[in-house]
Amino acid sequence: MKFFIVAFLACTATVDAQKTKFFSRCPEVQTKTDFDLSKYLGRWYEVEKYPNWFESGSCNGADYKLAKNGYVAVNNSEVLDSGKLNFAIGEARQNPSSNVASNLQVRFSKWQPWGQYLVLDTDYESYTVVYSCTNLLVARMEFLWVMSRQRTLSAETHQEIYDLLGKYNIDTSALEKANQDPQLCAVLP
Repeated sequence: MKFFIVAFLACTATVDAQKTKFFSRCPEVQTKTDFDLSKYLGRWYEVEKYPNWFESGSCNGADYKLAKNGYVAVNNSEVLDSGKLNFAIGEARQNPSSNVASNLQVRFSKWQPWGQYLVLDTDYESYTVVYSCTNLLVARMEFLWVMSRQRTLSAETHQEIYDLLGKYNIDTSALEKANQDPQLCAVLP
């Protein structure tokens, strides 16, 4: 009984941390086929995301570079409301239990467990859609990012992304538009 109480509390404690859907399992999704990590590296700007506890600023972006150990060096950046720059330095790798190249994992501390990072789709030059979903005891916990090589996306590309997410029954109504105001974001690349 204690296990169920702890599990329930863990699930309810994460409600404000990201998108949580009770009494629902993660959807089965297809990730990008023939994923090419070398084309994926570089700067990505956040266009939309599911709200989460670890991103609170504006001008959110991510830089991905190949590290000497074969992993990907991750540098997430944002401008906080105070105007201060905030960075989260981490690393990514292909999921060792998968032979699918677009099934990645990411972490921001060597003591942190690896988190899921699924590249649902990308054209490498203008957009990427990143998804993570974990089944909990009575809920599913989801993260979702729509990112672009520029600070905006074309309406056509945006609709194509929403169509893809709809195909997997991934809710787009909870997505938050990122603030990529050029004047505010001038302090970042």
